[in-house]
Amino acid sequence: MIGVTIGLLGVLGMISLYLAMARQVEGTPSEPGLRQRSQQDGQIALAIVTLQYDLQRAGFGIDTPTLNTDLISTGTPISSLGWRWVNPTSNVTECAAMRYRATVNTGATNETGVVEIIPLASPCPSDPPSPTALFANTDLVIQTVATNVPTLVITLTAAAPACYIGTDAATPGLRVTLQTRLSLGGLPSSTDFCIFNITS
Repeated sequence: MIGVTIGLLGVLGMISLYLAMARQVEGTPSEPGLRQRSQQDGQIALAIVTLQYDLQRAGFGIDTPTLNTDLISTGTPISSLGWRWVNPTSNVTECAAMRYRATVNTGATNETGVVEIIPLASPCPSDPPSPTALFANTDLVIQTVATNVPTLVITLTAAAPACYIGTDAATPGLRVTLQTRLSLGGLPSSTDFCIFNITS
């Protein structure tokens, strides 16, 4: 009898452990599990890489491109960017835009939102490429690249000392930092890159 009781307690312990692990992986109705969080983290990382790739076009093909003319930011803190370049094949000025838009718990520490982009407007309907005007333009296609993104912090540093090519330290480029908090453990995800086309 005692052996059966001990055996049942062992089985109950294993079932409890299994249920706890299943809740961690699959989540509950009130909290996402590891599977959903991992998928979300991958989506956030991909969105940041996509923005880095697209932003490298800012100022390309324009004589002496500048910040606030060829790359425009709006919001305090910065929540959206609009940028333009010249297509070398058609010689047409094209532009794009991105924005972070809060959707849940706006202004709170657990705020989340979406990252949206207008990948291409050719020719650019806004001169200069104001992100506010571009996102208000109903003729342009807005794509959502990430959802449930913890607050995205965008920092622009003009003439950053670390942003110069080779030994040409006299004309450093623009440093862009995109940072957000990954959901898994609240770890930060940040990328820093230079836009060498824009020097001031």
